[in-house]
Amino acid sequence: MSRLFHFFSSMLVLMIFMSCATMVKIEMEHPPLINMPGMETLTVIPLEWEDNGRYNSREYNYLESHITKALISGVRRSRVYRFIDPVILRNVDITDYWEYVDVYLDCEIISVTTKRETKEIEEKNGNETKTKKYTIVTVTVTIKYQYISAIDGKMLGAFYRTVQASEKFERSKSSVILGIAAFLLSGETSSDRLAIKAVRDISLKMNNEINPHTVKERIRMLQSTSKDPAFKEAEKLVRKKRYDDAFILYERIYEETGSIAAGYNMAILLKANNRFMEALILLESLTERIAKNGGDTLPVIKEEIEKLNLVVNGNRNMKEL
Repeated sequence: MSRLFHFFSSMLVLMIFMSCATMVKIEMEHPPLINMPGMETLTVIPLEWEDNGRYNSREYNYLESHITKALISGVRRSRVYRFIDPVILRNVDITDYWEYVDVYLDCEIISVTTKRETKEIEEKNGNETKTKKYTIVTVTVTIKYQYISAIDGKMLGAFYRTVQASEKFERSKSSVILGIAAFLLSGETSSDRLAIKAVRDISLKMNNEINPHTVKERIRMLQSTSKDPAFKEAEKLVRKKRYDDAFILYERIYEETGSIAAGYNMAILLKANNRFMEALILLESLTERIAKNGGDTLPVIKEEIEKLNLVVNGNRNMKEL
């Protein structure tokens, strides 16, 4: 019974908060996902180098050079590091890479899978409607690449990337004949072509790894249900982007009343000033305080804790090995 009471009381508080809430646009400068202090140069070790086939059986050799190009394109966009052409490392022992470059990317193809599904689609041609059968082919490519310090071989971070490409083929005798002819001329199947098309998008996903980046977010600032005029004043300051002044007001309210809304807003303003760890610690202290009083943490607080954990401890696409 008590758990049910806590649940409904928490939902009531949340609905009151939401009815009074104001959406605030905040721009946050995030540091790169990979921390490489003191590093200046960067390169990519090509997958197509034969002695780099230590991760797989070379069954994807048709794809290797395209992945290499995508990775090189991604790191070349860096505004921080200077790219070193990997050709100078071709006959260099891996233990001596440090003489030429600070950090190198080493990549592994995890999997390439093809999914085929048949669909019947009605198509109009003037007043005539025909039902045609199509095969939809979707190719999914998953890779893992690591940023490695050349001086000591330390892995600085690893990313798993999954990309896809799809194409629709009409199921007819003529399309089958054309497909066979294309294979005989190019040596590539439709799946091969789609895999090559998919990996071109890898470079677009790499920017945040090595570059600082701005994230725009609309965050809900909470108001007090007691109609405290100080909250209104703090809200005006936030709208004017006077975050430091607004923080002082919320801090005073929090210290005087213990308002969860004021504490939450303090954390949001810390986040807006890129003080992510302090914001996370404050929100976690709020959850502890709510729990001690027998309540349940509001979903908005849980959501912000999850977001801040991703910023502080890494991106959900990144796995430390």
